[in-house]
This record gives sequence, structure tokens and C-alpha cells, in this order.
Amino acid sequence: MNIDSYIEKYTTLLISHRFKSIFLLSILIFLISSGMRFLETPSGYRGFVENEFTHYKNITNLEEKYGKIDVLTYAIKADEGDIFQKDVLLLIDELTNNSWQTPYSSRVESITNHQYTKVNGDDIDIGDFITNIDSLTEDDLSNLKSLALKEDNVVHFILSENSKASLVNIYLEMPEDVTFTEPMEFAKEQKEYFEEKYPDIFVGIAGTVQYAHNFQTTAERDAQTMYPIFVILIFILSYILLRSILASLITIFVIILSILPSMGSAGWFGFDVNPPLIIAPIIILTIALAHSIHIISIAMTNMSEGMSRNQAVVESMKINFVPVFLTSLTTAIGMGGVNLGKIPAFSEMANTVVVGSAYSFILSVTLLPILFSLLPIKSKVKSVIILGALERLGTFIFNFKYTLLITMGTISIVLFSFLANLYFDEKWDNYFDRVPSWLEVKDVVDKEFGSSFFLFADIKTDQSDGITDPAYLKKLEDFLMFYLKFLFQLYFLEDQ
Repeated sequence: MNIDSYIEKYTTLLISHRFKSIFLLSILIFLISSGMRFLETPSGYRGFVENEFTHYKNITNLEEKYGKIDVLTYAIKADEGDIFQKDVLLLIDELTNNSWQTPYSSRVESITNHQYTKVNGDDIDIGDFITNIDSLTEDDLSNLKSLALKEDNVVHFILSENSKASLVNIYLEMPEDVTFTEPMEFAKEQKEYFEEKYPDIFVGIAGTVQYAHNFQTTAERDAQTMYPIFVILIFILSYILLRSILASLITIFVIILSILPSMGSAGWFGFDVNPPLIIAPIIILTIALAHSIHIISIAMTNMSEGMSRNQAVVESMKINFVPVFLTSLTTAIGMGGVNLGKIPAFSEMANTVVVGSAYSFILSVTLLPILFSLLPIKSKVKSVIILGALERLGTFIFNFKYTLLITMGTISIVLFSFLANLYFDEKWDNYFDRVPSWLEVKDVVDKEFGSSFFLFADIKTDQSDGITDPAYLKKLEDFLMFYLKFLFQLYFLEDQ
């Protein structure tokens, strides 16, 4: 007995017990899909870094010693002039005071509350750099500007070198497994408030917190916009190819039921919804679509030749069962190879596609023929155009095989030659250049400060209280001067 006989018996048995099969499939899909409740959208880049990666371990070691290094930054820039204007300083002062109310905030730094040391005779006074803003004269403002530009720990940290922009930095102490949603919501409220109150002054949100939060918001936004569009496009494409609304609805139904347990499995596996995982349903959708179109188009063609619905789908399964299986298998093997890489987020996406390939195959050879046999699908000779189009394509390829071989070979070689133009860079802050709010503030901060990110260094001594040793302090100063030649910002941490 050959494989076609087994497939025929299997499909016939499946159709004869279709209601029991639907019930069993519904329970399994529901149970597996329920894992989606465990899916979480994290804030940050950590899903893109392997835990054993050396530089990532350095970061976690720093965080164990000094706490989480999370900085939320406001960038302020006047449309005209520098920041040493009353209205700009009033904005910064009020924003600084409000920033203490940011959830999980531990410290706030700005040009107004910068702790400035004054020497009056034998007395040393330490206080806020700028106070009583309303009473400041033009001479006062000019004097403050001159003093600020002489402060090494002000310029490039909270004041740009040309004094046209300023930063307000809020340091957060985030609990474990808590996203940046609350601090970012508060920051957005502040941004809207000050933009309305001071329309001629730019206020943007930057820093590592904003960058990390972009991973969460872009993933959610992409899912909300891409998926409905793809469903509509798939329905239109299915109808064009199958010329049947019911057949198109079966296709959409199988696609959705392939995606739901795939994402549910991701939840059961403990995966996070990083941006790469958003791509997984699109890939699964493509696989399930191909399976459905192949099986349904052949079945409808069989019906147009006089077969009953049940007979037509049985014959279609005999033709398509093995190709559909091989397509799912090769896709799973290819995507599984992504696990050889070192980026967890892409491995999670690949593994979701692997299980999605399995689910799309299972549903294509179970639920799809059952629905096809149940629904009153009708087919006319001219209703299914895909087979005719493929037949004409095959004839064209056969008639011009040598010409096409040379042409496609030449095109492939030319395109392959562009591979040398691919390159790796370290401009990781360009990752969100399609996010308008990020691009807007990035253009300001990068131009005025070079970046809103900090470089942290853990500089140890071998002695107790060694940080007071003059030799250590000299080396620390040399280290700072060396890096200031290349970097705008250096925030160094010292350990005893």
C-alpha cells in the first residue's frame, strides 16, 4: 500500500469524524493559546544580549555594586538664543522640581540645582547654581553663563559646549521586573505641560530609559498596526486566487489558529515580546497561507471537474500532504539554525516560528479539510485562476529555459556582488530612527552633546580607602583626560 492510500484513508476517516475532531482541536488550541497570558513586553536591550556575554556581565557587575544604571533625560533647547534666558531657566527650574515626583526617581541633576561652591573669605558656601530667576538681570545671566562654561562637570553633562541646550537627568532605582512605563508616562505628561506653557522652547525625552522604553512601545505599536493590515491583505489575495469568499475565510481562519497557539507556546516557553518576536506571526502567516492555498485551490479545481466536496478535498490531500509537510519541515530546520547565534531575542523568534510551522501543518491537514467539507463552497471552471496561471508560467519557463537561466544567473551574480556593501557599525541608537519622537530628540542631543548616554567605568584600588591615595587620584585624572579626547560624556564610578 503506497502513501496515497494511507492519506486517502486518513482524510476519509477525518471527515467522517469531523465534529469530534473539531472539538478536540478546539480544546488543544485553547489550552496552548492560553500561554499568551504569560507574554510580557520588556523595556530595554537585555533580550538582545546573551547572559554570558562579557560586556553584559560587566554591566550587571556594575549594577550589583552601584545599583541600576537607568537615566531618564529631558533635553531643553530654545528656538533662539542660548539657555541663559529667564523663560528657559524658569522652565528648567520648574521641570527640575517636578522631576523629583518621577516614579522611582533617586536623584535629579540640572543646571539650576547643580551644587556650586563659593568661597567668601574663610567660609565655603555650597548651594544651587541658579536661584531667584525672576530677579536676575542680563549681567547676572551673562555671569552665570561664564561660570557654567568653566565647570568641567557641567559642560557636556547638563550643558552643551555652546550653551544652546541643557539636560535634566533623573536617575531611577527600578525594582526587578518593573518596566519603565510609569516613569515614561510621567515624563510625557511633563513634556506636554511645558510644551504648552513654553511653545518657543523645545522639550524632548531622551536617555537610556527612553531608549529602553522604545523596545516596548515599538513592539506593541507594530503589532497593533501590522497584523490587521496583513489580515486584510491576505483576505484580498486569497479571494483573488480562489475566487470564493468562503474559501478565503477558511484560509484566514486556519492562519489565525496557527498563530494563536504559536504565540501561546512562546508564552509557555517564557519568551519576551521583543521586536523580533513580532515578526514570527508574519512568517507563520506566510507558511499557513501557502498551505491553505495549495490544498484549497486543488480541491476547488477537482470540484469544477465534477467531484463532490469530500472527494475533491481527499484528492487534494493526496497531492499536497507530502509537499506541505516538507515545506513545514524545511522551514522549521532553517529557522532552527538561528539558535546557533548569540542573540536570545532572535532565537526566541526562530523557535516560535519552528513551532508555528508545526501548528500550520497540523491545522492544514486536519481543520482545513474538515471546514472545506462542511461549508457550502461552490466552484466554477473559471473560479480558480492560480492553476491556470501556474500552467502558463511553467510553459513560459520551459520555452525560454536557457534565456531565463542566463538572465537569472547574471542578475544573481550582480546582486550577490552588493554583499560587500553590508557593514557593521556601533550606531545602535539609530535602531529607532523611524520613531518620530525619538528621532526628534536624538537630532538635538546628538548635535549638542554627542549623545544622551553615559559611559560608566569601575576603577578599583587594591587598598582600603585607596581612592584617597594621590597616586590613584592622578591616574584617575589621566584616565578622564584620555577619554575626554574622544567622548563628550564620561561618568566614572570609584570603588574602594
